[in-house]
Amino acid sequence: METLTYQFTLLSDTFVHGAYQTQDFNQPELRAPSVKGMIRWWHEALGYSKADADHIFGKVKGGNKASLVIVRVEPIEPPDISESPFLPHKSRKPKFAITPGTFFRLSLIPRREGLSGSFKEQLKQATEAWLLLGSIGQRSNRAAGSVLWEKCPTTQKDFEIIVGDLTKGSRVSFAILDRVFENDIEARDLAGRFPKHAPKDWKNPSTVPGAVFGSASPRKPSSLKLKVVDLDQAYRLLALWIPSDSQDNPANLEAAIKMMKTFEGKAELGRLLQSALPQLTA
Repeated sequence: METLTYQFTLLSDTFVHGAYQTQDFNQPELRAPSVKGMIRWWHEALGYSKADADHIFGKVKGGNKASLVIVRVEPIEPPDISESPFLPHKSRKPKFAITPGTFFRLSLIPRREGLSGSFKEQLKQATEAWLLLGSIGQRSNRAAGSVLWEKCPTTQKDFEIIVGDLTKGSRVSFAILDRVFENDIEARDLAGRFPKHAPKDWKNPSTVPGAVFGSASPRKPSSLKLKVVDLDQAYRLLALWIPSDSQDNPANLEAAIKMMKTFEGKAELGRLLQSALPQLTA
């Protein structure tokens, strides 16, 4: 296997933790282990087995096995770091982030015998899935840290064709929401407007956002993810529906979005998601 090399940039503020940390300052840094973790996550989301993932990326539990690929990430130019709104929809203290526009080079370097046949193709598909559909860092499920691959299609039509082929047969479905944004912060503002709790008069507690939109206690990531994309020369939000358990089903997603529309300040996102439901649950 030869080295696979990709270039990408960031479309939205990226809140990643670097090696240098103090109580008062976090020096953001996009690190290879974080990127490797995201590629492995997308490998599983595309439907490949844990055994295949362990073979490619290595494992610790159940007997150590070294990874057959080295992941390297390096900025092509020094990253621009500044304070940015962490929660644009709320009046909260800003955080240091890598700002949009920094370009990075991603290299996947074979170790020892490397990968051959289907394993090489699996790694390639998982990497391209992250570059096309993924994000990284804090608030990455809510449009922060959105990644833009240099080979990403520039039109919605071409994007939907390529992503449709890549995710065919997997548990990943997607839809581009019907709104254009001025910038990434405006997109992140809307993307953060998910309810934490159901209204007191909500009649079906089994469909509250804890099962679909994520939960802090018990800890569960959202199965509905939003990412900033740049298509047809406009910022849009890409919605990704990637169920993680049996409660994440179309009926619960539809009910949770219906509930979402009852919250002041969250109804617009609810309406956009409702319009996208046929694509997300197809």
